[in-house]
Amino acid sequence: GQLKVIRYHPYFDQAFTLMKEIMVQVGELSGEAASRVLGMTDLDGLYKLWGKGDFWVVSPCHSSVVEGRKMEGTRLTVQAKPPEGYEFTIRTPGTPPRWAEYEEEFD
Repeated sequence: GQLKVIRYHPYFDQAFTLMKEIMVQVGELSGEAASRVLGMTDLDGLYKLWGKGDFWVVSPCHSSVVEGRKMEGTRLTVQAKPPEGYEFTIRTPGTPPRWAEYEEEFD
């Protein structure tokens, strides 16, 4: 991508690995399908394997207030940006239901 932000780019490998693991878990993939996802070594390969355009996964955030509650954590997104390649970003959604859950966590 065109934006290798010095504060975040060192975490790319870790975030990319997490994205693939979440794709396997959420998609309930196993065997050959899981191996193909986990074996991808770059965004181009993963994007083409996904085959449905831009996408994102959500890292789960486990509540420390309500046992068993999983909240929406950070979104890891992949967007095609021709001709440069891809943008791999970390986003935190700002939605009223999410704010309410996190307000409860922080109180």
